[in-house]
Amino acid sequence: MFRDGKPRYWVAGYDTKFLAVPVLLVLVIAGIIWLPKPPPPRPVIAPPPPPPMAATVILQPPLGTVIPANDNFLISGVAEPGSSVRLNYFLRGQDVVLGEQISGTNGVWAFNLARLQPGSHTFRAIAYKGGKALPSAEVTYVCKVVSRPAAAKKPAKRK
Repeated sequence: MFRDGKPRYWVAGYDTKFLAVPVLLVLVIAGIIWLPKPPPPRPVIAPPPPPPMAATVILQPPLGTVIPANDNFLISGVAEPGSSVRLNYFLRGQDVVLGEQISGTNGVWAFNLARLQPGSHTFRAIAYKGGKALPSAEVTYVCKVVSRPAAAKKPAKRK
């Protein structure tokens, strides 16, 4: 019962310093089992990405169309509905903005251009929406002097 004049504690054959290790081990295991666990992480649901912008396309006049010089003509196309469309003209290696407008709810846009000189002319439409720019392909039209048929003369009335 006594060892070296000191009593033994808890269990026969164990001293307090030797008994502390298994007791602490049991307490740690019990803490792991019974203490509340943090909730599982919630899945992060990211907002869906914005849909891609519709392509910007110049549709009218069709490619290969000869535009009469010094005449008014309409250049039109489609872009993302509600986007701001700029029509650019390439003049001596520089981009010149001819105009800007908002495309309609169906995406259609149109610019009325006046009196191009004979020669080739290159255009590009660029749609801007939500900080994104989506340019069309460059389109080149040829303007030529077109002879118009003479108006038929009415015969003079005889008196």
